[in-house]
Amino acid sequence: MSKLRLALAVGNRDFCSLFEDYISMCCDIELVGSTTDGLVALELVKQKKPDVLVMDNVMTHIDGLGVLTKLQNTIAFKRPKVIIISASPTENFMLTACKLGVCYQMSRSIDIEEIIKFVYICMNKPTRILR
Repeated sequence: MSKLRLALAVGNRDFCSLFEDYISMCCDIELVGSTTDGLVALELVKQKKPDVLVMDNVMTHIDGLGVLTKLQNTIAFKRPKVIIISASPTENFMLTACKLGVCYQMSRSIDIEEIIKFVYICMNKPTRILR
């Protein structure tokens, strides 16, 4: 069985580290890269071709909506499913994210286990949660 390929782009380095640790315990998910920088996130998607991109809206150089816009305008590769995290999403933010093809939007206060649950749902895979 092939692993789900996941990329992480979150502005908080501590959260990235926690997420990386959690993913290392998931035998069916491969973390292909993580970054706190929106421009690096674009390169990760282009080079590593993840199945899913879990992304914060707040990052350095370019925010999550900016990354989504650039991904939408690039047809040279298959776009990953995107789960976006935001501290306090406005209605306008949510509508824009939907128009840009986001699968799920989540509050930044959600725990990593719940994010992983939505990664599986996004990929139509049975949910496997570590306990």
